[in-house]
Amino acid sequence: MNATLANLTNNLCAISTFTDINKPMTTGSCAFLSILGILVITAGIADYCIIPTETPLRNEFGVELFLSFSGYKSVCEIMTATKFKHGQIGPINCLRVFSMFWVIFGHTMASALTTNGKDF
Repeated sequence: MNATLANLTNNLCAISTFTDINKPMTTGSCAFLSILGILVITAGIADYCIIPTETPLRNEFGVELFLSFSGYKSVCEIMTATKFKHGQIGPINCLRVFSMFWVIFGHTMASALTTNGKDF
């Protein structure tokens, strides 16, 4: 039991550089990202050009699921974000910002510590 715990601790606490853990993308990950990109572009084109905005077709589950991948709709919502949406809790946004900064800070410190004092 102690040997397993020591082995696990050594694996978790081992510090490696980015070059040690950097692995090339596999065919599966390239295919997944390509399919996702095609889905975002296709849904955006369908949302903007093909499916009219005031049609009952947009309320069907399959169409609504497909249009949820729309890049056009996502960019429009991000760029025209109102202060608060109906039912949204305002202080949650502050917590999101703090947690995002905390993650960025943590990754920056981990990156700085794993370079062993070498320049980026």
